Amino acid sequence: MAGLTAGRNTPEVADSAKFLILPVDAEAVIHEGGLVVLDASGNAKAAVLAASLTAAGRAEEFVDNTGGIAGAKTVKVRRGTFVWNNSVSHAVTKAHVLKDCYIEDDNTVSSLATGSSRAGTVIGVTDDGVLVETPKVSIPAMALTDLTGVTLTSPSNGQVLKFNGTAWVNGTDAVT
Repeated sequence: MAGLTAGRNTPEVADSAKFLILPVDAEAVIHEGGLVVLDASGNAKAAVLAASLTAAGRAEEFVDNTGGIAGAKTVKVRRGTFVWNNSVSHAVTKAHVLKDCYIEDDNTVSSLATGSSRAGTVIGVTDDGVLVETPKVSIPAMALTDLTGVTLTSPSNGQVLKFNGTAWVNGTDAVT
């Protein structure tokens, strides 16, 4: 595909997938406000110092799955930029801004990658902690015609999608 030669109205995913509902790992306890990770099976748990975990975001609720099997409970996780505690032993500094930082535990990030997992991108370092942008959710690209309930008939420049009561169809915008 060729590069742009004119402006483009690039669609944005509503709320950028700010909230996720994730299955909780067996025996896991997740505290509200803590950093949540996914293990290799896609189950959520409180962040710990370990390799091969994927940072998911901040827990929006307390969940105790003690005695439960994986997936018996779910946790609501918010994506975004959060202030985490800075490691005492491997501090994140202003030199790390726009670079990766790593998980030390469910409320602390570190500059040490060895034996850890990526927490996200450092946005800033303050006396209150490290501002970390949680990695964004990867949403596969799709065409409008891939969406359920969208019917396009000879689309042309300047048209919009309008709901006709049963489906989304292309048409001219009725501006008054």
